[in-house]
Amino acid sequence: MTSLDLLEERLQSVVDEKLLKPEIAERIYQSSALHSPHEYGDRRGFWTTACPIDVTDSAVDMLIGHWGGESSYFPFMGGAEDEAMLAAIQGIGRGRILEIEVPMSSTHGVGPHSATKTMFDVVERAFDHENLLALDFNSLEPLPPSAIIRVISEGEAEFDDVAAAFGYARGE
Repeated sequence: MTSLDLLEERLQSVVDEKLLKPEIAERIYQSSALHSPHEYGDRRGFWTTACPIDVTDSAVDMLIGHWGGESSYFPFMGGAEDEAMLAAIQGIGRGRILEIEVPMSSTHGVGPHSATKTMFDVVERAFDHENLLALDFNSLEPLPPSAIIRVISEGEAEFDDVAAAFGYARGE
């Protein structure tokens, strides 16, 4: 679940592992989008999408390419002065694909989306109808470890297979 407490804990972990300098971790924490929901939108909870999104989509590339998700990198997307911060954030970890099972009763849609609307959108896409609405939704309830079906990490053959299925390879 995304929260300031979790972000602080994760930042301390990467500082302890010497993957990030303490002053950079502090700047990430103090600048986090989680401090400014009115400016960046509500980022609490666990965010996901109902349908696969092409990995060449710029939003996916940003998420895979930056440690910590939007709560870490979003405030540094402003310009040249933030490039050093983005480089530091990009240097941590590796991309992951998570397949999860989220109870529809725990989801909150974005904009016009509800859990029911999201389910219909998934069916539409299964029949090659590309709707243009975002399919992001979030759960404000903690998910049990059993909700994780599988985790595929960048560097594993299956990660590359998924990327290849979308015609994408990191570095292209």
